[in-house]
Amino acid sequence: MNSRYLNHVAVCTLATALLVVGCKPAGQTRVASASGRVPSGKTAAAQFATMGETAMRNRNGALAVAMAERAVSVEPGNARYRAQLGQSYLLAGRFASAIDAFRDAAAVAPEDGRTLLGLALAQGALDRQDAARASVAAADGRIGAADRGLALALAGDNAGAIALLEPAARMADATPKTRQNLALAYALDGRWDLSRATAAQDLSADRVDARMQAWAVLAKPQPTMDRVAAFLGVTPVMVDQGMPTQLALGAAPTIAPALMPVAPVAVAAVERSVAAVPEPVAMVTEDVAESAPLVTRAVVPDPMVAPEPAQVQVMPERVAPRARPATLPPAMLMRATYAAPVPKRGQWAVQLGAFSSGRSIEAAWDRVSRTVRPVAGMVPLSSTVRARGMLFQRLAVGGLGSRGEAVALCEQVRAARGVCFVRMTSGEAPVQMAAARRAATRLASR
Repeated sequence: MNSRYLNHVAVCTLATALLVVGCKPAGQTRVASASGRVPSGKTAAAQFATMGETAMRNRNGALAVAMAERAVSVEPGNARYRAQLGQSYLLAGRFASAIDAFRDAAAVAPEDGRTLLGLALAQGALDRQDAARASVAAADGRIGAADRGLALALAGDNAGAIALLEPAARMADATPKTRQNLALAYALDGRWDLSRATAAQDLSADRVDARMQAWAVLAKPQPTMDRVAAFLGVTPVMVDQGMPTQLALGAAPTIAPALMPVAPVAVAAVERSVAAVPEPVAMVTEDVAESAPLVTRAVVPDPMVAPEPAQVQVMPERVAPRARPATLPPAMLMRATYAAPVPKRGQWAVQLGAFSSGRSIEAAWDRVSRTVRPVAGMVPLSSTVRARGMLFQRLAVGGLGSRGEAVALCEQVRAARGVCFVRMTSGEAPVQMAAARRAATRLASR
């Protein structure tokens, strides 16, 4: 895609509407003070929020999260700071945390349609389509049909997006934004003839060809998380435990961050150049003479094997207590001999975590195989990924025949207070763990 064209058009996209407060150039925002003086109360919260906004413009997800968390900890009842925290989590690829933050922001200010739109996007990224549809419905009357339909399409609800956008596109005052988002929904639904015809209403022939090629990247079979991450131009965090509990709405207020000076090094980091930062996938959200291409990057990251994510959360190294061996009668012992599970051949997987040691991955498998019976009968898969200069071992179960089957299994894991997300398999190898053998033995003895 031609990034210069995007810069000339200067459209405020849905991605930047969610990730940036307004559409001002980065140079217009300056931190009020970098002298090291200790701010307090609302002044501190405002300074942290301003630094976080600038960090978002510079697409520095880690710093944006740090500043937004400080602002919320100082002024927890401020809906704008909580919405900004959700936007920062999206920029950092932390979708579970974004859901927590946007939910709290919506509880404080339910009339904010942009908060509901961000919530729907994060919910869709984690395959929670019913929740995403409910959030989009709640935004009716606060956010236009074009943006609501786009959120549904990105969340994987193509039929819902088309049903919402088609009537809006037929209106006499329909905008190019509405028609282009409908064209994208058609493309994601595999209806390429309709997509091309709709896009051609506002674009020249060469722009239509370029857009079809870009949309083909988004439309390829992939987890919804990867599609949303590509749209936002972010790297999804492999394991996100959610927003810190002390920041939850109603938690005891935290005073410590208000007493901390605004570090000059953080201010310097906020004001860095952004020439090397990739742009998000751009979507049409304003009327322009000729709409900007909807994708600025032609490459979607390989599912889960992403280079140097902004931050990686690793499951804590907790070792489950060993159960005492049961004394079984001889006949029962014969029935309970180990039988290895048979690997399945589907292309979908449920990732259960990423760990820094073999002992941690063994303990994690032991926990999940004890609490989720379908997992106990499956073959554990492992692969190695490098992030921030460190090697992590990913634990997953795969071979699932459809995304729906994988989502259903992931929901069972979450119901058992586990952490998971759905993706496609990517070269994992089966592993034989002691916990897996014990799980199969338990199944055989039933």
